[in-house]
Amino acid sequence: MRKEVITSKQGIILIVMFILGSSLMIGLATEVKQDAWLALLIAIAAAIPIIFVYARLLTMYPGKDLYEIVEDIYGSVIGKIISVVYIFYFIHLGALVLNNFSDFIKIRGLKETPDALTVIFMGVLCIWVVKEGVEVLGRWAQFVFPIIVLVFAFLSAFSSQLIDFSNLKPFMYNGFYSVFKGAFFAFSFPFAETVVFLMVLSHLKEAKSSYKVLTVGLLIGGGMILLISLRNLLVLGAEYESSVNFVTYEAVSLIKVGDFLQRFEAFVSVVFLFTGFVKISICLLAASKGVGKLFNLKDYKKIVAPIGLLMMITSCFLFDDYASLIEWGATVYSYYALPFQIILPIIILITAETKTRLVKKKNNIQQLPQKS
Repeated sequence: MRKEVITSKQGIILIVMFILGSSLMIGLATEVKQDAWLALLIAIAAAIPIIFVYARLLTMYPGKDLYEIVEDIYGSVIGKIISVVYIFYFIHLGALVLNNFSDFIKIRGLKETPDALTVIFMGVLCIWVVKEGVEVLGRWAQFVFPIIVLVFAFLSAFSSQLIDFSNLKPFMYNGFYSVFKGAFFAFSFPFAETVVFLMVLSHLKEAKSSYKVLTVGLLIGGGMILLISLRNLLVLGAEYESSVNFVTYEAVSLIKVGDFLQRFEAFVSVVFLFTGFVKISICLLAASKGVGKLFNLKDYKKIVAPIGLLMMITSCFLFDDYASLIEWGATVYSYYALPFQIILPIIILITAETKTRLVKKKNNIQQLPQKS
């Protein structure tokens, strides 16, 4: 089977769209109110070291994904156990994002439509693109991304008349602990979720460009989230922003150009769907590759439909309503995701580095001249 490849540019765009994903819709660090921009800056800075961990693993094992890396390091049994842990996380993460978008469509658009119908619609599209392969997803993202940038540049320009810089005051009103807590939650959602790209960037055409792709993707995606969040804060104000469900949607809904141009939130809804589609597809791709490796399948695409169906079913039974999802995300998710995003990758990297040094030391000893 021919190995699928994506370019560095496509890899960066996929990471940016993944980061925007549901975080663009829900909003980040809104509980910190007027200090949200500071919490996001700290979260982006904190994410840089952890993506270096991901990049280092990919660089040490070029052309291999996380599932193959852990089997090389720990052997078949322990490697498969770690793989199962990550498969569970990726299916759950994809189901959470599906649930987010199902709730958004129901609350803001099709109120009488059953949740299952919107989940099936989005899920089937994701199954189709993942079965087509990561190359197709990369090319599609590369085509769509300039449209997303133009939409937000256009909307930000028209938002300028609504901006009130007094909404940034008072600075650090609730103290640094509140800002740190907001940064911690923003770090885990969405920046450290890029751990999923340990299963995607093995497809890079340039195997040694993992550092560049991950770092540039994080900085562009984080920068866009920061600017959009700051715009939302300046337009809505801290109190109103922290009380609404879909912050970016609400901020854009206030834009009016004269008496004839309004309802710009329709453009934002389309962008939400584009970025959410990429995030769900990446999670489905990662989970499918894992299950394929687990059962020694030659082609992971054979398992995409069943895994996609499992993801859709899980999404429908996760939470009773949107409020429950938001509460769980704000209080539990960051701690729940910690082992997948930080603890396990660091342990795997330490083991890999130790094993590599021991092998080098052993080889050096063997190359020493023997005394007669």
